[in-house]
Amino acid sequence: MQLDVGTFPINRIVFDHHTRLDDDILRINRRELIEMIQQDPCIERAEIELATPGESTRIIHVCDAIEPRIKVSGPGVCYPGLMGPVETVGRGVTYRLGGMAVVLSAEYPRLIETGVGAAHEAILDMSGPGALSPISSTLNLVLVLALAPGYSQGDYNRAVQLAGLKVAHRLAQTTEGRTPPLQRRYELPSVDTTLPKVVYISQFYTQLNLPAPYLTWYGMYITDWMPLWAHPNEILDGALIPGAVGGDAVRPSSWEYVNNPIIARLYEAHGETLAFLGVILHRTRFEVFEEKQLSANQAAKLAKLMGADGAIVTWIGAGNAFIEGMLTIQALEREGMKTVFVTYEHGGREGWEAPLMFTVPEADAIISVGSLDRPITLPAVERVIGGDELCLDPEAGGERVPAGGELRLPWRLPIASGIDHWGFGRLTCVEY
Repeated sequence: MQLDVGTFPINRIVFDHHTRLDDDILRINRRELIEMIQQDPCIERAEIELATPGESTRIIHVCDAIEPRIKVSGPGVCYPGLMGPVETVGRGVTYRLGGMAVVLSAEYPRLIETGVGAAHEAILDMSGPGALSPISSTLNLVLVLALAPGYSQGDYNRAVQLAGLKVAHRLAQTTEGRTPPLQRRYELPSVDTTLPKVVYISQFYTQLNLPAPYLTWYGMYITDWMPLWAHPNEILDGALIPGAVGGDAVRPSSWEYVNNPIIARLYEAHGETLAFLGVILHRTRFEVFEEKQLSANQAAKLAKLMGADGAIVTWIGAGNAFIEGMLTIQALEREGMKTVFVTYEHGGREGWEAPLMFTVPEADAIISVGSLDRPITLPAVERVIGGDELCLDPEAGGERVPAGGELRLPWRLPIASGIDHWGFGRLTCVEY
């Protein structure tokens, strides 16, 4: 599979009478986009705002962030299964608007009070200590959506997600007929057989009883799947993206999926220092230990059949999913494959508690991307997008606080993409 991705860098977004691309300036007809969004009966009202890196701006009720991409040639569409048929993507030519994102902001009604299916607050600061997300460094077109009463959470998820995808598609259409300033080819040709063969195992959290999918593959709800081999180009074309019910620290955005830096670095190393075999998609959060062990064994078996000498494992979720991550490392190592695990830590507020929830002796090569548990204070901001108030802990009574004031967070969970699952950030640790 050969995929050519053309990039049109965006250095400025402005409102105008027409939606068009003017060199590196994206001009937006706000009325056109709002009218398109408000055709969905689940959306009562829509507004569009702009947010720039470095400014004193906070976006609240963040549900997702989507990169504008469009399939110029080749089968299928970008974000298949949602924006078009489920044809296998990853071939042909795709254009993207680089350096920007369509950010979705919507406060869901509390139809589910608690648990992973409930909507959680997600805050995106564009400057200061809370600007932890890669989306804090992009030019952001923010869709602020007021949801109409009387619909299900599944209906709201579909409406919010499609609003973002349709706007992203419309913006990407401005590249048609143009020559991209930057272009990169993604393919996995045969290379020196003596190079170490490496597979990337991307674990993702799912649960069977949610009214809206935590993650979709070609638009399909991932349920009790066993591990599946995927070409990395399919992911670059948007076949794997999350739902749109709240995007807190441990839920990477759609923008992050299509720009996964681990995939990018493995492509760069292919044929130079290693042979990149592709991606194993590994659903986690099974209900009983035997299911967890089975899925881990199946992932290791698939990697072994692919001829892997080593694996990189990343994961998303909480305690149940972490157990499957560790069991997968154990199964891989016992099959003779050297494994590197990329994970965030816990450790408590002071950092003195156990950093990992579950361990196996084979997990001896671990990369930490920081602590979820460490408290953080977000300073007051000059401007808030998405509303005037937020509810940081609805399960504890639902107290609402001013969104623009100083926020003392006991941990980093309410920060959108506040945990760097795949290596976007520059967080370092110095021991002295």
